[in-house]
Amino acid sequence: MAVPKYDEMMLPVLKRLGDERDFEPLTSKQIREHVALHFALGEDERAEQIPSGFARYANNAQWACTYLKQAGLIASPKRGSFRIRSEGALCWRRASGRSTGRCSSAIPSSGSS
Repeated sequence: MAVPKYDEMMLPVLKRLGDERDFEPLTSKQIREHVALHFALGEDERAEQIPSGFARYANNAQWACTYLKQAGLIASPKRGSFRIRSEGALCWRRASGRSTGRCSSAIPSSGSS
């Protein structure tokens, strides 16, 4: 299996943040671990690196968070920490089981990573 692109990670990230009781923030590390488990990434996929030496799946998860934050669906109360906003929870509920594109037209799109 190839490492999922950032846009494929957006709904799982929203769901994980929405599952938190009282929308408590999660760290980037917790989000990366959730993404790896959600997509059942093996050791090879987890070890795959981009030219900077950073793990590709972790980089893509970080970009997913960046674009979700730009769309106003999640917030970053402090560096390396994310929580879902009410708009993100609503978006996730509407899109459950569908593609990210149907979730919200507010999510910016760009080239794949």
